[in-house]
Amino acid sequence: MRGAQLDRVMRTAQEQLVALAQSTVWVWPVPEVGGVRLLTPPPHDQAVELTDPTSSSERDVRTWWLRLPVGEDAVTGLISYATAEVTAETAFWVEGPDNMKGKGIWSEDGSNPIGRIPAVRLKGADPGPGEFWCPVPEDLLDAQRGINHMMTDLALVARMQGHGQPVVKGVSNAIAEDMELGPESIIGLSDTEGDFRFVQANPDLTGYQGVLDHYLRAVISTNGLNPATVIKSTAITALGKQLEILDREVERKRQVVEFERAERSIYNIARGWVNWLRNTELLPDARVEVTYRDHPMPADPLHEAQAMKMLIEMGLTTPARELAKMEGISVEDARAQVAEMMAEAIPEVFHMHPDGSIMPDPPDMAANEPKIREVGNA
Repeated sequence: MRGAQLDRVMRTAQEQLVALAQSTVWVWPVPEVGGVRLLTPPPHDQAVELTDPTSSSERDVRTWWLRLPVGEDAVTGLISYATAEVTAETAFWVEGPDNMKGKGIWSEDGSNPIGRIPAVRLKGADPGPGEFWCPVPEDLLDAQRGINHMMTDLALVARMQGHGQPVVKGVSNAIAEDMELGPESIIGLSDTEGDFRFVQANPDLTGYQGVLDHYLRAVISTNGLNPATVIKSTAITALGKQLEILDREVERKRQVVEFERAERSIYNIARGWVNWLRNTELLPDARVEVTYRDHPMPADPLHEAQAMKMLIEMGLTTPARELAKMEGISVEDARAQVAEMMAEAIPEVFHMHPDGSIMPDPPDMAANEPKIREVGNA
């Protein structure tokens, strides 16, 4: 799936999942290369008809409509769109340019060669009864708009009232308009009751900022996060930083389960397309097991190495597994790298046990025994 750029597409799907509480990944065939292309169209460009109104699974979709770009005018730059109607048996263009309307999408007769709708949906929440799409987190959009309005008001007030306004008393408006202001100018007032000064507005921006901060904290807390750690980090140790991101880690692990299911479905659909395009059983029927690489927390290298060594000595892990986590590779590749590195190590100092742990060679006890010198009788 490297040619289909699965990692990049799934990252885009994860961004949609966070912002829209849902995302769809379409596995589109590419006959020119005999492979597939992964698409992540926005949910508002799609519509479905379910076989069972109580279901919210993509497997229970009878008809799926999808709006896609199909061309661009070279002169005006306008993009033309077409609407695809896809079922498990057929796939046609139902709306779009005249040269496409009514034609099959993947075959001339409009049939669906893989026997299923090639779409995978990721859900961030459960849809309402009788609905297919998940409720969009409109509170986040409202919060973003509210914050934008407040920040705009703060900037407007600071800009309009942040400068000093010159005020003169005891002269006519005509004279006041002709006054020259600046560090090289001297203003003289003939009227003894005249006055000239700069007036500063001094608006209460601190109070406005306090309201904005309170509103932002309320929005963060209602979305299951800790505002004290999201807005400002106060942790010093590595353990403190781990505790700060605990709420985000819980949400991330919840999404990992959804992504594991999605990647299994993507493989099954891609397998159907590739085998049909190549006209052979190129990809076997398999169950995909996904392992996600966690970003390591910053830690002291010495303490991290000591902790890793203790885990290896207790039999809770192996050097190959630790290298696989650090490098983001498979355990088999890591095991080969560990064996290669150990072969280059100094044999007199290190050796690798059958369990994969690295231990120093035991000391030569005979070399440390005291030597006894025989002394003859005088």
